[in-house]
Amino acid sequence: MRVARLVVSNDTGPGHIASALGTPLVMMYSWSNPARIAPYGRTECMVAHEPYSRGDKIKSSDPQHSIEAITIEQVWQKAQEQLNR
Repeated sequence: MRVARLVVSNDTGPGHIASALGTPLVMMYSWSNPARIAPYGRTECMVAHEPYSRGDKIKSSDPQHSIEAITIEQVWQKAQEQLNR
């Protein structure tokens, strides 16, 4: 992972490992609250539908926060941003 040009992950352990290694990262959040769960100091890699509308809950049960709410275009744009840093 350290030598990867980019890691694309959902909100699981491998994304956090990539973050700790300083690897460019796109991390998608569905039910988990990125404000509570995201890798520390790495909000620039976050992709989520309305990430700051979730308050302080760790998990959301709102259907608009499902993984289907994240578009391919959002992930692609974030990947391009990370690769061009």
